Amino acid sequence: MDSKKNILVLLDVNGLLCRKIQNNDLEGKNLANKKIIDAIKCNNQYHIIIRHNIRNFLTKLSETYTVGIYSSTNFININIIMNTISKDWKNWITFTADRNYTALDPDYGVDEDIHSHDTVKMLSMIWQHPIFNANRKWNQSNTLLIDHEVKKLRFNNAENILIVEEYTLEDHFNGVDHINELMAQIENKLAELSIHST
Repeated sequence: MDSKKNILVLLDVNGLLCRKIQNNDLEGKNLANKKIIDAIKCNNQYHIIIRHNIRNFLTKLSETYTVGIYSSTNFININIIMNTISKDWKNWITFTADRNYTALDPDYGVDEDIHSHDTVKMLSMIWQHPIFNANRKWNQSNTLLIDHEVKKLRFNNAENILIVEEYTLEDHFNGVDHINELMAQIENKLAELSIHST
């Protein structure tokens, strides 16, 4: 097996693979009549806009690394989003950790910027999970978690997280995907992780 397959890359969903837009935001910004590619109405409250070229990104990433999803979204919505990206998405994704594997943000009531529904992602929950890590393969030396929200990842070691720019409506309408930059960021961060692990 390629040694890079011994590296686990965990992806966020909203803000990375797609962008969730409240329906009233679409109407309020007069965006409803603009051309939206790969948009789905997830429920009566919001639409999901799929990131340009995300299929190629997931294909390339999964050919090189072991890829999982770690999202604060519930599995029903993750499944809708991923099926919109590709019906074959499970060929790319080794496992999916949904909202059930996050924790309520402990700073609620202390930090006014933290809302009651806010959650945090703890890599220890992945490493200690009897299914996700049945062979005790994944650990601090070979796991990278990618998200655009610092506050969700702040309880993890810096070498195991990568904070990236959020995919925006402007990116979508301008046909900008930033996929090459994203891949470069991942490669650079994994190089740093390799140094920390030696």
